[in-house]
Amino acid sequence: MENTVEPLVFSEDGEDYAKLCANVTVYWRGSAFERAAGIVHFYKRAMKELGKSVKFFETGTMSGAKKLKADTLDLVPFWFQKSKRRSDIYMLNLESGAHANEPSDRSFFVIADEEDEQPVGAAQVNLPVETMTADPDRFVGLVEDLVAKLDFESGHAGYALNWDPRGDQAIQAQEKMAYVGARFQGVDLFDIDVTLVSLRKSPPGSIKCVNWLTLLGARLAERVGSPQAVKKQLGKTSTVVPLEHGLLIRAGDAPTLGDRNRKADVAAYRSVGKLLAPYRFVDHRRIFGAPTGGGMDPTGQWLARFDE
Repeated sequence: MENTVEPLVFSEDGEDYAKLCANVTVYWRGSAFERAAGIVHFYKRAMKELGKSVKFFETGTMSGAKKLKADTLDLVPFWFQKSKRRSDIYMLNLESGAHANEPSDRSFFVIADEEDEQPVGAAQVNLPVETMTADPDRFVGLVEDLVAKLDFESGHAGYALNWDPRGDQAIQAQEKMAYVGARFQGVDLFDIDVTLVSLRKSPPGSIKCVNWLTLLGARLAERVGSPQAVKKQLGKTSTVVPLEHGLLIRAGDAPTLGDRNRKADVAAYRSVGKLLAPYRFVDHRRIFGAPTGGGMDPTGQWLARFDE
């Protein structure tokens, strides 16, 4: 990993509340039950990476994390493949921290919001940064495998800051996210519930923002152009990989933290960002930072950081 002034792990009273990870996140539009095989495949492949590290779990009906139970890891296949729809929202968070509700660098999250006329959902896996930096090519292969069977809207993979929007230290985490967002351009910051609201408002074939790896679902890939056309627009800095359900764009050989203080080279990210700026989710709500006196929205500015 690139050298930094301090490690991007934030703690209080011996407990982490935000931690740098290698992250893969995908969003989908439509019912989870229509893409159950793809979601379960993503989950099972993610669990191969996580192994036996998971210690705690939380579902949408719980008020906090609890120790993993013997049958917890069967929930995702059971929900989407072995039972009829019984809930409006399905959510599972798996973490491997030392304490319950502690964000870790070995975690899995899935949410399927079936409540509206237009269901939406997302899946995410966080891994130690060394998983990505020690062998970038292997990590790209992992991402390809994760989405191999999933009909998704869009997604991204690379550095990200894991945190718990429902946690007791969410406010502190958001304060640190504002700092990270201002300095480290290559680190994704997320609040999946917030992004799903924006996904619903956006036209089919849209994206939150880019990262080292940017995933274009079939509809978005159709809007942007053929793999050959995309490659021509991006030039030699990026690689375009056709997928079963879209495209993967790799912005450079390896990920970068994009440290502004060290004048990190993010030209490849900017090339992808400029190409995909017209397709970003509309009216994205705040992830971190309050509007300034001039009405500038820190989240909006951050989402547009690679536009030019």
